[in-house]
Amino acid sequence: EHGIEYRFEVRAVNANGAGDAAVVEQVQAALPVITIAGEGDVTEGEAAVFTVSRTGAVSKEFLVRVAIGSTGSVFASEFTAPLLISIIAGASTGRFPLPTVDDSTDEADSEVTASLVEDSASPVAYRLGTARSAVVSVEDNDPAPVVVLSLAPASIAESGGTAAVTAGLDRPSSAATTVTISVPAAAVDAVSLSENKVLEIPAGATASTGDVTLKAIDNDVDAPDAEVLITAAVVNAVGFTGPDPVTLTIIADAGDNTAPTAAHGMVTAPEDTAYVFTVADFGFADIDAGAGDVLATVAIETLPSPGTLALGATAVSAGDRVAASDLGTLAFTPAANEHGSPYAEFEFRVSDGTVESVEAYTMTIDVTAANDPATGAPEIEGTVQVGETLTVSTAGVADVDGTMKADNGDAGHAYTWQWLRVEPHGTSSPTPIE
Repeated sequence: EHGIEYRFEVRAVNANGAGDAAVVEQVQAALPVITIAGEGDVTEGEAAVFTVSRTGAVSKEFLVRVAIGSTGSVFASEFTAPLLISIIAGASTGRFPLPTVDDSTDEADSEVTASLVEDSASPVAYRLGTARSAVVSVEDNDPAPVVVLSLAPASIAESGGTAAVTAGLDRPSSAATTVTISVPAAAVDAVSLSENKVLEIPAGATASTGDVTLKAIDNDVDAPDAEVLITAAVVNAVGFTGPDPVTLTIIADAGDNTAPTAAHGMVTAPEDTAYVFTVADFGFADIDAGAGDVLATVAIETLPSPGTLALGATAVSAGDRVAASDLGTLAFTPAANEHGSPYAEFEFRVSDGTVESVEAYTMTIDVTAANDPATGAPEIEGTVQVGETLTVSTAGVADVDGTMKADNGDAGHAYTWQWLRVEPHGTSSPTPIE
């Protein structure tokens, strides 16, 4: 048989049976070769099966030692010592299954490795073949865990209320899970995050350690209750789904009201024409607009000069307050035949009906010029008779826009005149004299 040493002798004897023995040949049969193979990949909960094979045949049971190793949590308990696998007498293979655990933990696929072990103490000698180890993959059948954010309480007061955010998994993961909490940039004036913004869920656990604190920021803004969306960025080496955001409600303080603001204004009116104001001219703005704050009144701090400011037919005085609904009757009238840029200005404040703007703003009024007609007439000087020279004097001509008089050279608007012939008794229209 394989591995057994055979000894052949030839003995020469005499008639009495005496003689010496002589070794003629000594032969050792070839050792059996042992190999191992896996029977295919499995899903967790199924057995990983291996087969040990040998060459030749023996009449005795054949024992082989096999070491078992694995990645991940595959077995109910680890194999700390090699297994002793039997190939029964007359058989060339020995098959052995290794049951795997069907757990609920999401994990990476695992591998089971079975390796043949040299065993000099074996009653039957053997040698290891090339296939000394085999691997069977064990596929994980658990879905990726769902990350869930929890918020307690879900509503807090604006005046310093706090809430805690925690994270959990709906099933364990073989990898640690890191959850980083954040709020939108637009909410930084409404809520602050604690210095620690990271939650850790250890491998195999379903709840985070510690929490992230949210604190409402108290302010004087008169606004409705605010809703802040809490989101998270998650890292898990094996995989995950979620999380859905959670919403924190910040209950606004009663009575908050921030003073409104306005903007310096500039309007333009034609000469000799009244300018009627509108709400838009005063540039009202209020951070509390979300709470319904709108322009209620405009306070006239100073009066324009020159010109007049009137509400309908009533002159406005410094300190008067004009309701926003009446601004369509507030009018500025420049002095007759005057213009300028700027022409006049006045100061004002705005109110939301509860509080007035801290700052006073300036309304500037430009008045554009109009071309007014000249008044008066030139005067003919001299005796109207043949041979006499007639002259014209423009001293009686006036223009509010200014004149440039031919007889004295004053600065202003230039004007011209023309001699006309008038027939006696008005028998025909005047004709120019060339």
